[in-house]
Amino acid sequence: MNAVNLSYSVDSGNTFLPIANNELNDGNYSWLVPNVSSRNCLIRIEDTAAGNGVDTSDAIFSISPVHQLDISYPNGGELIEAYAWDSISWNSTGLISMVDIYFSRNNGLAWQLVEDSVANSGFYQWFTPAFNSTDCLIRIVETEDNTISDTSNAIFELGPVAAVELLYPNGGEVFTGGTQDSVLWDGNGNMNVNNSAYFSSDSGQTWVWVGDDMMNRERLFWNIPNINSTLCLIAFAGDTSDATFTIIRDDVSLREGEINQIPELFPNPILRGEKIHFSQIHQINTVEIHDNLGRLVITSKDPDDIKLDKLDAGIYHVRIYTNKDSYLQRLIIR
Repeated sequence: MNAVNLSYSVDSGNTFLPIANNELNDGNYSWLVPNVSSRNCLIRIEDTAAGNGVDTSDAIFSISPVHQLDISYPNGGELIEAYAWDSISWNSTGLISMVDIYFSRNNGLAWQLVEDSVANSGFYQWFTPAFNSTDCLIRIVETEDNTISDTSNAIFELGPVAAVELLYPNGGEVFTGGTQDSVLWDGNGNMNVNNSAYFSSDSGQTWVWVGDDMMNRERLFWNIPNINSTLCLIAFAGDTSDATFTIIRDDVSLREGEINQIPELFPNPILRGEKIHFSQIHQINTVEIHDNLGRLVITSKDPDDIKLDKLDAGIYHVRIYTNKDSYLQRLIIR
């Protein structure tokens, strides 16, 4: 056998395409691998003299073009609505099975994972985050080889995030003083935390703190003061009740309250390490202290033995449970 013909197949041997003909049978040949994508490739070598010998690869192998990813959208300059459904699209070459998708709102200084191990279909539907930013980017990375990636060619804009909308109480309601009710709002996906609710009994001339939204739950329980007023308002995160509402004093509860005083904590503010005290301690069942992110940091059934020396300076929220009710108070540690 002096010369051989070489050919290849990308369809498991159904068809063969020529590589070279009449090549010297020296056991070696350097070939230019075609720019195709297939997992079903074979090589065939046959004697140029018909009927004198043919051999084919024992099993299929793969040919893959250079792995590349190319983002087509969003690729720079777009204005995309925040907190809404949108899409990410890209093109790819090579046998890329899965990709990881990332989002940046600060021009690539930090990246947030959107989803990993996404099928390389060239299309992904995502719910855009609730951020206002003019410096956004998308990055797509091959899951199995993070050196293969692409990033939006230029920044795009995300926004605007809708304002928080106070839903309740929003005007016209009538409440009984000394009871507990809710403050409700639509956060519209707003990522702000620690928004505070405030109450006014004089149509907004003065305000007192009601509580903080520590977990973006869109609901806050508040203890309604036992007063008479037709000029009440709630304010939360920049929105205020559309109209005033009414609180009617409950004289029965007021008389009971003279006997069963609401527990109070003192001193407040308090120095770190200083002992905290409670009034009406005989009424208290449990005390819970949460940090400003809503995490429970202390719980105790003995309010006379609560130690604050391990807590950092800052604002905390103390929930006091009694036989009849619970009360929320804000504590400042300095």
